[in-house]
Amino acid sequence: MNIRNAIHKNTLLLPASSSKLAHVIVIFLLAIYFLISVNQAYAFTPNTDSQKEVVHNKNDEQSQFVNRAIVTSNIDNREPVDNLNDVTLTEDTSKVFFFTEVMNKSGETVTHRWFLNGRLEAEVKLNIGANRWRTYSSKNLVSIHKGNWQVELLDSRNNLIATRSFKY
Repeated sequence: MNIRNAIHKNTLLLPASSSKLAHVIVIFLLAIYFLISVNQAYAFTPNTDSQKEVVHNKNDEQSQFVNRAIVTSNIDNREPVDNLNDVTLTEDTSKVFFFTEVMNKSGETVTHRWFLNGRLEAEVKLNIGANRWRTYSSKNLVSIHKGNWQVELLDSRNNLIATRSFKY
């Protein structure tokens, strides 16, 4: 069983004769795995929802549910500091945020899904607390993350209500 499957199934066991150093190494490797694989602002949700069919909204700019959806280099006072939608980022960029201002979804949950070259990298569930709610998730970028990125905003019924892209 490889480490990824063991982590997923919570069945990573070491022989009784293993030294403390082996335990420390395993814990260190697990920490590195989680830091690289799952790095967003709020919470990680396993990919179980990624298999659901996504209903595409072709006019997300006109959506009654999204006032803004912006890829940005930082958040200051609950606002994006710049707009990196459809931009090619330089290698000195180490983190990006997906800021969304959601309308008319109070009490619901939305999802930010981060894709690299078409492969789901992270999925973040975010609770919406009012009829106008600003929220965000983030992704740390390292050299192995080069390529075409797409970030999707899905509502609680898995409807795609916005999508943005950038290159790294």
